Amino acid sequence: MKCHRFLSTLAALQIAVSLPALAQNRGPGMEHRFQALTDTVVTRLALSGDTEKAFRAIMDEQQQGMKKIFEDYQGRRDPQMREDMMALRQATDAKLATVLSKDQMKQLHELRTELRSQMRDRGHQARQGDSAEQGKPHDRPHP
Repeated sequence: MKCHRFLSTLAALQIAVSLPALAQNRGPGMEHRFQALTDTVVTRLALSGDTEKAFRAIMDEQQQGMKKIFEDYQGRRDPQMREDMMALRQATDAKLATVLSKDQMKQLHELRTELRSQMRDRGHQARQGDSAEQGKPHDRPHP
């Protein structure tokens, strides 16, 4: 449960966000979602030309790093995996800071917060759906 929560948060932080989807679906759909999220960021930050190319290259590198980490841990819940993912995110952010302006980095952080909130809402809705299927009340607060 803690690992899933971490992966949900990290996803938004990664932009490429959607790590819950990555953690659950490590197939071709994962790459499609990653690309769609990257496209969303490009659009929202109005990236173009060399900046867009550099941004996409950094995000592609991040995606490959994430795939390798998932492969290395083969679904095991290991505290080191969390640290590896955080290190990858920090390295990605450092690279992005050399490509994006300060304003764009600020917008990126705001977008990450927004995406994280959306993912939490989807997770909450999914849990409510699971509760309904099990005959539990919908309006019970989740911890």
